[in-house]
Amino acid sequence: MNSHKRFLLLSITLGLFLLLIAMAFYFAPYDPLAVNVKNGLRPVSREHLFGTDQLGRDVFSRVLFGGQTSVGLAVIIVTVTTVLGSFIGLFSG
Repeated sequence: MNSHKRFLLLSITLGLFLLLIAMAFYFAPYDPLAVNVKNGLRPVSREHLFGTDQLGRDVFSRVLFGGQTSVGLAVIIVTVTTVLGSFIGLFSG
């Protein structure tokens, strides 16, 4: 597989992942904060794609909503760093 095809595959995968995270309210099958102790530590199944945690919360839903926070913070940090780096570079030049 040449590098162009690999880059295209990676770009499509990343784009779909970011789209899934951005639309987590539509794709998450369960409320990520809903506790159901009876469903604690369930394995991977059709109902719970990534299983459940100790408190019975759906891990897939928690990953989607947690991804929003992670991606949002990453965008803010990159933006602030770019602006500050550009300002410092212009000032020192």
